[in-house]
Amino acid sequence: MSLNPLLIQLVLFTAVFLLLQAHRMPRGWVLVACVLLVVLGLSFIWIPDGAGLISGVVWVLLVVLPLGGALQITRLVAQERYHLAEAIARLIRWLHPVDGFWEYPDLLQGLALGQQGEFEQATALLAPHQTHQTALGRTATVMLYRMAARWPELYQWSETYLPERLQFKDWLVATAYVRSLGELGKLNQLLAAVTQFERQLGQQRSSLLLNQIRLYAFAFCGYTWQVRQLFDGPLAQEPEPNRQFWLATADMAAGNAPRAQQQLLELRDRANPPLQHAIQWRLDHPLPAAASLLTPATRQILAHSDHALRQATRDRQRYWPGTTTNYITYSLIAANLAMFGLATAIGGNENEIVLETLGGLVPKLVLAGEWWRIIAANFLHYGWLHLLANMLGLYVFGGLVETALGHRKFFWCYAVSGLGSMLVVTIVAAQCQPLGQALGSVAEVLRVSPWGGQCQFAADQITVGASGAIMGMLGAEGAVQLQNWHHQKAKAVRDRLRLLGIVIVLQLLSDILTPQVSLVGHFSGVCLGFVTGYVFARMPAP
Repeated sequence: MSLNPLLIQLVLFTAVFLLLQAHRMPRGWVLVACVLLVVLGLSFIWIPDGAGLISGVVWVLLVVLPLGGALQITRLVAQERYHLAEAIARLIRWLHPVDGFWEYPDLLQGLALGQQGEFEQATALLAPHQTHQTALGRTATVMLYRMAARWPELYQWSETYLPERLQFKDWLVATAYVRSLGELGKLNQLLAAVTQFERQLGQQRSSLLLNQIRLYAFAFCGYTWQVRQLFDGPLAQEPEPNRQFWLATADMAAGNAPRAQQQLLELRDRANPPLQHAIQWRLDHPLPAAASLLTPATRQILAHSDHALRQATRDRQRYWPGTTTNYITYSLIAANLAMFGLATAIGGNENEIVLETLGGLVPKLVLAGEWWRIIAANFLHYGWLHLLANMLGLYVFGGLVETALGHRKFFWCYAVSGLGSMLVVTIVAAQCQPLGQALGSVAEVLRVSPWGGQCQFAADQITVGASGAIMGMLGAEGAVQLQNWHHQKAKAVRDRLRLLGIVIVLQLLSDILTPQVSLVGHFSGVCLGFVTGYVFARMPAP
């Protein structure tokens, strides 16, 4: 497997994917896609042997670093580490100076100043950006209100200037708006917002936004145990003063006002200025007992959120006792690395004799009785690029499926996909040898290869790699999301299904174009993974 064609395909498919998603992405990413295509095309014309490397460098600079930086900024903002988030934002804005990235460091600097109590400077920095027409402007506006605990003004601004679809579009705006509902005692409206979020996000238990919204719902409704569970699980990165504040809030809403007020008074002296404002607001506007304000319909919403949290807690305790590691996925990666090291040590990881000796799939040998090769071939790889690509796929999609199905179901889903795809390759080679010979003859006459280099149906061709099993994980994740769609009809789930479909189609197109890749193995792996994942997803949890 050569690096140049691999990088060319990676850049090409990234650009195509961005263009296909253009209607739901900021315009800057459409520009990035066009730049990638132009660089790839020109470099392919002038320096074909280096086109992959040249376009790959541009891909890292314009796609990987900005997206990775934005993800890290989101995590840091959730942890209120604004200074570090600002430093990262100032770096990545040079790589993506559109879509609000250029102005975003000013917003983060304003949040950092407000955290230090320098509200006049923060206001002076953020005020020029205030508007309801851009994501940055909306965020700057609500952050100014939030830092000073000006909840009535925040609520009124949101109701006046933001249509419903925008109230839930920007996560910082959304969380501030929903919190204002709780601060003003509008609990039924708050719980209606929770329902809308769950519908949009598909009840993804790992969603930071959804769990932040649920925190507000549980705290303002007096559900102290549920608040603790959120802080022990998905919101574990929340700063300790914030935890104490929300636990005291839940105590107050549950009817324990004297104890909650004492906790808030003790916390106020060591809190940062924005939290001090929030504490003072809470002391000046004590929360009424939530039980008297809820309607039967909103009680049902709260019960549903409580059930979802309890299920997530049971899953975490069952699958990750004391840890959040997907240990089956990591064990499989370790096994693949060990076999790669063994092949390298005894003669070379690109030596076909070595790979055959260690268990590479050779259909005629399997049919002769060496069935163990169907297992062993899943743990062998031809070269470090082959290994790296497959292990990255296993880490991402294996982790998703193991999280969704649990350890045992994931293991059997992976096994069925990997062993089944190898078995299908063997059967096709045995049954279609005449077709393979015919295709090879046509290819020789036309001087082209219809199957990317070597005929896939050759009974003596060696096949190695975990890609069939990994494609199975793509299929299994699709099955899980399809089940979610049946139950929830959530827009986010529909989008994830569409994304998975695009990834699978692009991968199969890559298989057709890439030499020495088994289209048969990949396609059968996707199908087996989907069927197995669908069956397991429908089974009740043990």
